[in-house]
Amino acid sequence: MNPGKFIHETNQALASAHELAISNGHVQHTPVHLAIALLSDSNSLFCRAIVIVACNTEAANSVERVLIKALKSLPTKTTPPTKVRASTSLTRINDLFKEDGVATSSMRAVVEKLQGKDGKLEEHHQAILIFKL
Repeated sequence: MNPGKFIHETNQALASAHELAISNGHVQHTPVHLAIALLSDSNSLFCRAIVIVACNTEAANSVERVLIKALKSLPTKTTPPTKVRASTSLTRINDLFKEDGVATSSMRAVVEKLQGKDGKLEEHHQAILIFKL
């Protein structure tokens, strides 16, 4: 991933995920951190896709509850780290969506539809970071 190619909102989400990891004493920022950061904006592509796939306006809140539960289960350090590194695994996010009844294959299709057809936007849209598996 090249952060120089991301739009401002994507870089904000990555920074928020990083800060969330630090504030929770985690040594890595994970897809869970990123998903929570993306859910903080109810107008984000990520939130809209969840609502469309679930056919329910409360779906994003439900997904957020599952993600926060997962966040609390991540290992922590007693002394908060000054640096955190990015996790290389995106597989856990699939399991969390399945737990809440959201199909990631449907999410991918909706995100692609919402982002447009030209394909050049793929590197720029925040939710693609979650579903590019």
